[in-house]
Amino acid sequence: LVSRIGYLIAQGVPPENILTMTYTVSAARDMSRRFASFFGQTLADRLEFRTINGISQKVLQYFAYRTGKTPFQVADKEASAAVKQSFLEVTGKYATENDIKETQLDITYAKNMRLTPEKIRDMDTDVEKFPEIFRTYNAKLRQMQMIDYDDQMIYALRILEQYPEVLAHFREQYRYFCVDEAQDTSKIQHDMI
Repeated sequence: LVSRIGYLIAQGVPPENILTMTYTVSAARDMSRRFASFFGQTLADRLEFRTINGISQKVLQYFAYRTGKTPFQVADKEASAAVKQSFLEVTGKYATENDIKETQLDITYAKNMRLTPEKIRDMDTDVEKFPEIFRTYNAKLRQMQMIDYDDQMIYALRILEQYPEVLAHFREQYRYFCVDEAQDTSKIQHDMI
């Protein structure tokens, strides 16, 4: 991938028009360091190496700038607390660490696969009353005016689909995409790309 980026630049592609996406912040940093070691720090500084969530955040920030709206904050510890509260409200039971982990994994899966409410209802899961927990969890986030990391992609994709001027801005800025391990993208990540 680093060689491909160097080749694009050698063919006259401006580095600012190349977006390289990967899964983790550390992988993005590592790729930038590897690129700099081959082609120099000056060129590396003109490139963007980001996670898909990082690009989603950039879309949300640009949309907020264009519309004057304040974007929701990304929940971190609040998301975990919302899972616990939702689990208790829906099932009447206190969630174990395993319950929380399984519920969070199922929430991530449902959001990343862009599942409809019907598909969520039919999901194969060990989490008791998962569809109700899922709805309650999302409602709690909205009440707090927060989104989780998966929502970043959902909202960014919605913006790109519903606001052609925002999509045009990013298409103009990034004309070339390089995706690390593209075969492993989830449905929503694939749709974003």
